[in-house]
Amino acid sequence: MTPENYENELPKNTRDLVKKCYDTGFIEKTSGLEVTFLMNCLSGLIAIVSEKHRDRIYGKNISDLSTNLPEKFFGTNPKGSCCREILSSEYSEISAVYFISNLRNGISHFYIQAEPAHERWEYVIIQDYNVDQDTYEILDKIFEIRLSITQLRDLAIAISELV
Repeated sequence: MTPENYENELPKNTRDLVKKCYDTGFIEKTSGLEVTFLMNCLSGLIAIVSEKHRDRIYGKNISDLSTNLPEKFFGTNPKGSCCREILSSEYSEISAVYFISNLRNGISHFYIQAEPAHERWEYVIIQDYNVDQDTYEILDKIFEIRLSITQLRDLAIAISELV
C-alpha cells in the first residue's frame, strides 16, 4: 500500500484480507477470532465510507449494499418515526446512509452481543440507541440487526466495494 493512494488501497486490501482469511480458513472459525477480525475490518471500512466517501452512499439503499442480509431487522421506518421490524421487501426504501450510520454507532459504542451455538459464534447482534446527551442514559433502541458470521463477512466485502 502506497501512502499516496491509501484511501483507495486500504478498502481493497481489507476486502482481500477478509476473503483470504475467511475463505482459506487462515483464521480458525471455531475460535471466535474470525468474528473479532471481521468486526475490526467492518469498523474500519465503515469509518472510511462514513468519513471519506459518504458521497458514494448517498442515494443508495440497503438492497444496493448486499444481497446476503437477514430477512428483517429492527429500525426506524423510512419516514423516521417509530421503530419497528423492517422486512427485506422494504430494503429498497431504506437509506444506506441510515443503515451504515447505525452499524457504525452500534460497533463504535460496543452495542454488540454474541449469539453462540455450541461454544461458537453463530450470530452477532448489533444495536443502536437514542441516548440522553447530558446523562448518557439509554432512552430507547432505534436499531438492531442479527447477522450470521457469513452475513457479517459479506457485508464487510459489500461495504469495501463502495469505495
